Amino acid sequence: MSDGEGAQTIVPLEIRVPVRLELGPLASMLAISALGVLGAGLFALVMRQTGAAVAEGSATLGFATRVAVVASLLLGYTLSIGLWLSREQHRDFRALGIEERRVAPELDPASLHAVPIDQLRRSRLAGLVGVGFFVLTIELPTAIMGGRFGQAWISLHNLSYMLLLGVLFFWCAGRAAYFSTSHQRISRALDRLPVDLLDRRPLRIFGRAALRNALIWVAGTSIAGLAFVNPEIRISEALLVIVPVVLAALAIGTAAMLLPMRGLHERIVRAKREELARVEASIRGDRQALSASRIAK
Repeated sequence: MSDGEGAQTIVPLEIRVPVRLELGPLASMLAISALGVLGAGLFALVMRQTGAAVAEGSATLGFATRVAVVASLLLGYTLSIGLWLSREQHRDFRALGIEERRVAPELDPASLHAVPIDQLRRSRLAGLVGVGFFVLTIELPTAIMGGRFGQAWISLHNLSYMLLLGVLFFWCAGRAAYFSTSHQRISRALDRLPVDLLDRRPLRIFGRAALRNALIWVAGTSIAGLAFVNPEIRISEALLVIVPVVLAALAIGTAAMLLPMRGLHERIVRAKREELARVEASIRGDRQALSASRIAK
């Protein structure tokens, strides 16, 4: 698959599957979350029935299961939000008459979500960074509490399933952070849109896109907060995890909102400079200078 400019594109696997199954964003989120919750229930059942060895200092099975349920909701939310964002952007661009040429959902629904291969590769690196961040949020509190490094990952315990879901979630969250802050689709669309300084209503779509990008991180952080609504968690331990996660989410959400607005601001400034140059040329006696301006119409 290639876009209108010849760049090779591909549909990420986590989007290709629900598209092929004809699942919308909400249905996709519910299906993925349900699978995660089912896995949490089965894991808890096996642990209880087999009496498997539990690592020293591990949380209770009930607490671990509740955290796994929240992690399942987060995983489903993160994997499905890309479907929603792509469809919203496509609808906005089509309304402005700047629909991307490579997008042909009536022929291939997956083309709506295709991304350049180089972006996909960079998003995988971002996913690895996300996994590394998750490992730090686990190991740093463990080290502070006097635990052994890496013990949580090599022994079977009540939180083992939660750790698995955490790795998957932070892999997806890292990639989502990259796509939220790259804004290449928005930038290409903005470059193709003529800016009318006397009518900026079409530009509101880009403001809405920026707010959507920020909203998904606020919503995700709210879902994550459910994991800490539990009397078994001591506030001192919870803060070691909550603070870095919330700060990271707020930083990404802020960047996701401000970066497209920065591009929009630069586009308006450039249009003002071009118009001012035409007016100044007209004042100097160039009668054709305003031919491309609304002043001449």
